[in-house]
Amino acid sequence: MQPSQDGRKLHFLVTDPTRELCRVAMPVAAVENLESLFPDEDLREVKERGLDFTSIKQRARQSDYAPQTLIDERTDRRSYRIWIE
Repeated sequence: MQPSQDGRKLHFLVTDPTRELCRVAMPVAAVENLESLFPDEDLREVKERGLDFTSIKQRARQSDYAPQTLIDERTDRRSYRIWIE
């Protein structure tokens, strides 16, 4: 199946301790660019903690982009939740 053929979306939510900063829905094909959704300093932090973007993308592909939570991570400044719905 081609990503986004069935209307599934990649959802991206960023919050800080007091408020929602960003909420976006995009085509599920954006899974291939997950790293670009993070600011550089937060990207470094989550990678240092062991977040493996390659395996996350592979899992999404292998599941045929089934609804699932891909990332639910916190940095010192923000929380990130990325999921397919």
